[in-house]
Amino acid sequence: VLSSTRCNELSSVWFTFSNRGTTNFLAEVEIKIDNALKVQRSYPLFESNNNNDFHYSISNLTPGSVRQIKLNVINPDFTRMGDTLYYYSKLTTGEAIVYDTLAVVLRCSYDPNDKAVNPLPVGEENYTLKRETLKYTVRFQNTGNDTAFYVGIKDTLDVALDLSTFKVLGSSHVVNTSMTASGIVSFDFNSIILPDSTTNEPESNGFVTYSVKAKNSVPENTVVKNTAHIFFDQNPAIITNTTESRLVSYLPSSAVGFEDEIVMTQKSMFPQPLIFKSVLPFKNTSSKAILTVVDVSGKTILNKETESDSFTLYRDEFEAKGMYIYNIQTGAESISGKVIVE
Repeated sequence: VLSSTRCNELSSVWFTFSNRGTTNFLAEVEIKIDNALKVQRSYPLFESNNNNDFHYSISNLTPGSVRQIKLNVINPDFTRMGDTLYYYSKLTTGEAIVYDTLAVVLRCSYDPNDKAVNPLPVGEENYTLKRETLKYTVRFQNTGNDTAFYVGIKDTLDVALDLSTFKVLGSSHVVNTSMTASGIVSFDFNSIILPDSTTNEPESNGFVTYSVKAKNSVPENTVVKNTAHIFFDQNPAIITNTTESRLVSYLPSSAVGFEDEIVMTQKSMFPQPLIFKSVLPFKNTSSKAILTVVDVSGKTILNKETESDSFTLYRDEFEAKGMYIYNIQTGAESISGKVIVE
């Protein structure tokens, strides 16, 4: 989670890991961030770094416990304004590999108290695949002239969302969370002692991130809106921007820049290039779709089958960087495109 996305500014980035199992485990963590970002400090200190590719070891993560890695980074200047910056994380244990991706748009004039949703909606209509888990982040900053001792957030979940799937994923400070039957969520940061931005800019920021899924019954093209109200001590609420996600079963051709509704090439895979994990959505016209990936010499690298409307590609499935060609066979239709692997 990013504290801000403002040009040239110092931002804090939190990566949160939790053990929801029943036994202790050890883990290796790899974090790769955009090369345009300049890292000032890492908490804890990384074990190795190669071109903004950081490696950490997490020892003795007990059941129910949470660990965080925090990076202080300098955002790019105005020449990258409007660009999407990607942050990737990969956690490897003896039993599983967990990937996550955060995508943010660089802003050069902004309100430090805002709301963001991931995955980023696609196109002007803000298309988002129905099956995606929506991850919301509310960011706040004390831009006053004295310490804030309490921060409260009121967030009303859209009626199209399944309240039973709500989960708090992480926060910058200890937070108490409650939710009413109608979906009004309260996040209370009691005794937060948040300094003002003129006294300590990096520590004046905070956030909470949660996830929630849409109801299975939501109609096509349902627009999910979300706005948060942030309270500092006894002051009036600061109202954030409103996020919008138009829920669809597959991305329309107009959103990815192609006239044929069936044919989607590399522009529909996100994120591109493939660094840790990418999703390749398509319109499945049969009960089973078959994916074949070959290298430039024609050698088959990967074969997969699915009955859903997307394939997930992992960096570990490719031995080398470079360009690959994929083909998806679904019914009588054939879909081809490129995969760029970093």
